[in-house]
Amino acid sequence: MTSGHRMLLWVTVFLVAGQTLLIALYCFLFAPMFFHGVGPDEDYEQSGAATRIVVAMVFGVLAVATNVWSCSGTVHALRNQVPAARRLLAAGTVQAVVVICALIVAWLPAVVASVAVLVPLLLCYALDRRAFS
Repeated sequence: MTSGHRMLLWVTVFLVAGQTLLIALYCFLFAPMFFHGVGPDEDYEQSGAATRIVVAMVFGVLAVATNVWSCSGTVHALRNQVPAARRLLAAGTVQAVVVICALIVAWLPAVVASVAVLVPLLLCYALDRRAFS
C-alpha cells in the first residue's frame, strides 16, 4: 500500500464519516419534521407522513450502520495493512443509493455531496484491489 493510497483512504474515511452524520441528521431529525409539514411555510398535515418517516428511518439505520461498519473496517485495514475492498464496496453502495434517491427527489446539493464521496470511494476500491490482488 503506497502512501498516496493510505492518504486517500484516510480522506475517504473522513468523507464517509461526515456523510454518515449528514444522513443521520436528515433521516432522524429533518425528515420527520418536514414530512409532517413543520417547514417554514407549511401547514401541519398527517396524510402519508408516517410511511415516509418510516422509510426515511429504516434507510437511515441501514445507511448509518453500513457506513460505520465500513469506516471501522477501513481504519482497521489502514492500521494492519490488510485489504478493505469489501468495506469500501459497501460504503460505495450506500453512496450510490443516496445519489439515486437524491436524483429522484431532485435535491442537487445531496447529489453533489454524494458524488464527491462516491468518487474517492471507487478510486480507493480500485487501488485496494490492485494492491492486494
